[in-house]
Amino acid sequence: MSDIFYKGVRYQSVVDRNVSNGGKIVNIVFKSSREKKTVEITTDYANGMTISTERLTYGQDVLLSWGIRYNDEKDFTLIFSRNQYETIKKKIAAKNKKQANAIA
Repeated sequence: MSDIFYKGVRYQSVVDRNVSNGGKIVNIVFKSSREKKTVEITTDYANGMTISTERLTYGQDVLLSWGIRYNDEKDFTLIFSRNQYETIKKKIAAKNKKQANAIA
């Protein structure tokens, strides 16, 4: 696996994708604290038949989590988690190191 730093998706890219997929942006909410910035994008598809809300949370301009919910759902379904990404990255690195040591 490459050591390329995965910074994450920009919220503007989500807006562009939703509009190009036929959605109408209903609302964009920005929330900010010292450590985190959160953007919630609400998109209407098919005149209200489907409403999606996507929540992107950033820390130091790096995507920490991205979730989505539809219509009247209370909870967001996780699309991306920085913690899960880092855990998987470490497991792959450890596996590659073990395989390299076995070959040597």
